[in-house]
Amino acid sequence: MISLRRRIVQCLCILPSAGICLSSALVPENITELFPMDKEAVRLTFVAKGDEGPTLAKEPHYRILNYEGKEIARGQASIDDAGKVSVQAVLPAGFYELIFPEASSASPATGIWSLNRHSLLNVPASQVDSFSGIDAALSWLTKPEERPELIRNLRNVIGSSALVRERMAWQDIHVREDKWNWETKSAYESTRKMYAQAGIPLLEVFHNAPKRWGRSQGGRFPDDLLAASHSWSHLARRWHGYWGALEVWNEPDIGFGGHQPADQYLPLLKTIRYTMREAGIDTPIGGGVFATNGRAYISLAARNGLLDECDFVSFHYYGDPLGLERLIGQHRMWLAEFGQPHKPLWLTECGITRPGKSGVRPDREVQARTALTLAMQAVESRACGIERFFPFVYPAYSERSGSRHYGMVDHLRTPLRTLAASSQAAHVLSGTVYAGDLPEETAKDAKRFRVFEIPDNKESMLVVAYSGTVALGSMMKVPFPVQSAQGIDGRLLELADKQTFPIPDGIAYLKVAARDVKNLLVKDTEAMRLYQLAQKKSPPPPSATPIVLQPQMDMKSLSAVSSSGYFFPKEMTRIPVNVGVNNLGKDARRITLQAGASAPHKTITVAGGAREIVTMEVDVETLPAGFAETKQLDITATSDGGERVGPVVLLLNASGGWDIGRHLKESNYQYPLSLGEAYRWTKHSSGKLVFEHQAPATWGFRVDFPGGVDRWAYPRFTLPQEVDSARTTGVLLKARCANPATIRLMAWDDQGRQSYTPFSLFPADGEWHVVYVSYENFLQADVGKPMKISIGLNSKTESNILEVSDLYIIGK
Repeated sequence: MISLRRRIVQCLCILPSAGICLSSALVPENITELFPMDKEAVRLTFVAKGDEGPTLAKEPHYRILNYEGKEIARGQASIDDAGKVSVQAVLPAGFYELIFPEASSASPATGIWSLNRHSLLNVPASQVDSFSGIDAALSWLTKPEERPELIRNLRNVIGSSALVRERMAWQDIHVREDKWNWETKSAYESTRKMYAQAGIPLLEVFHNAPKRWGRSQGGRFPDDLLAASHSWSHLARRWHGYWGALEVWNEPDIGFGGHQPADQYLPLLKTIRYTMREAGIDTPIGGGVFATNGRAYISLAARNGLLDECDFVSFHYYGDPLGLERLIGQHRMWLAEFGQPHKPLWLTECGITRPGKSGVRPDREVQARTALTLAMQAVESRACGIERFFPFVYPAYSERSGSRHYGMVDHLRTPLRTLAASSQAAHVLSGTVYAGDLPEETAKDAKRFRVFEIPDNKESMLVVAYSGTVALGSMMKVPFPVQSAQGIDGRLLELADKQTFPIPDGIAYLKVAARDVKNLLVKDTEAMRLYQLAQKKSPPPPSATPIVLQPQMDMKSLSAVSSSGYFFPKEMTRIPVNVGVNNLGKDARRITLQAGASAPHKTITVAGGAREIVTMEVDVETLPAGFAETKQLDITATSDGGERVGPVVLLLNASGGWDIGRHLKESNYQYPLSLGEAYRWTKHSSGKLVFEHQAPATWGFRVDFPGGVDRWAYPRFTLPQEVDSARTTGVLLKARCANPATIRLMAWDDQGRQSYTPFSLFPADGEWHVVYVSYENFLQADVGKPMKISIGLNSKTESNILEVSDLYIIGK
């Protein structure tokens, strides 16, 4: 501490005659000053924001705190004639906060991250690899004037060849068929030029197609794929130079996809891919972009050709880092099921929400807990073979009426501990390959040890020790010598002895001699299996095809649609299915279609640049079983031009008209829940919720919401311990909802981990509906069988009523 204080050099200058206001917030003049290199002199300049209140009569005092919140230096800053406050310091590698105790409470701490010049395994900071990028979303989440400095700072945060994820709304750019607005109020094009000038390629993601093209099945995806192709050709030719990769749509499996099945998403993906490849643009294309691991949706996506239409599959995760291994394993299992076990996986949103208030810098404890999650998510992703990793999100961001908060910088754009932790993980893991684990019993209180090595350095290894708990003063002892140790932010940790190191952050990075751990190393791990699968090259996708099939059901004839398929009334045995045959090419083609193996063929001619609609009637009873309780309809086609025509696969929910009795008859286990047991219920709602119901309902609630809130109500029911979870496969209910709403099933396992249906269970039309929800269809990969459930709603009206007459946990 003494030596560091001596490094703090106060800048000498003449006091201004006017001074600055004590009530003013002292904010950094230039946030690019906040990323010095290890032990590099840095001059930090602050300016007053606000000009009312008492005047500061002398140079303000400052304090510098380290990652743990310990004061490591204090002194007196200087003020120049312009009223600018300066502090000059030389800081060892690590994260710091600088505060002015005499300034206004509106003057928050300023984050500083001093970067190591080399990683623990001696990789230069300038050569950090491309594994870890960042989800920046500056186009949507920041003001244009804030972006130049934020973009310049990214070179301190990500690797030299890493990507930054950006967003754009298609409909805002192509405003009319004959009019383009490349800049928009979001400053799209100038922002992309800034990235290019900084040498940073983008992972572009988009949604919100122009409404004038119609909405397929009334959902979110464009109906007119020919217009979409023409538009995208123009857009991609202009902007592809900014892109390192492209994701087609964002989270189509939930609300952004209109809660419709994957058969609606794939026609757009196929259209975008053909359009770009035909234009000679070889930008890697990502498909999926999944928000959840809903088995019905992702399996249907694969059956509709997803893996043939993308170069990588992307997905998102917000949760416990130790749940990632299982989730990645589930995705690899899914890829293997469809013949592509080595397909690259990108984790393009990963993080955790934190408590707090919008516009307020989170406190040290909140930052530290969030930072630990982000750091270990990066470690787990690297160990399990994720090709590209994007922590969420760079700027300060709040959602859901300010109840959920994210961000790696604060509202003044200065670093938080989350930024230092995420970036340090990228730096320390750079150039490494996963080598195995050390047993958890290697050290007391350890939850995981991941071990990495650099291929051309066989003498040293990186051991990531993870306790999962932020605890100041915590120490850990291992049965091998530790050469050096770094904290979550890259600061040097002082060893207590050769085998004992501090781990106050919940994670520590250790440099060890390979010979000292090789006999302890466990190579036969699930992570190693996943890592090795990822190292093998996946075959390239087949050539893009100009013939795109586009299924469109008659929505009026259906009882419901969800991301798990189509529900039809029980009296319907024959269902009309419309298929749009889009010819994106120039030459006419004769296309022959067949809906189901036993159906007759239909042949049509489609001119170049045209679409023809084919209607086929399907006998549901002749169809094979699909996922869970569905029937699967396969629509195949051939072209006289010899081009590949991607398939269409629909899931028709044959249980949509079933009554409770038929479901129970086909189950081998059933447990009726006594909903009247009031002690099992707890209220959770943003409005005033009252439990009440009318016959034939056995339970229900009425909820009234105040104005200006996110309208939700999800009361929780604790399942009886007598429920045999080993035999259960899903939830069966009969319910009705009075007013427009999205009705969901939620579940929590014995560790409090949550799953929910991303789709509405049934129409909110005041009528009774029977629904069976398979656990496979909504439980997340890292979540066990439910211990608590909730039947609730997101209301579209200020008052609503939900009632349930029957609720079973059953096994099929």
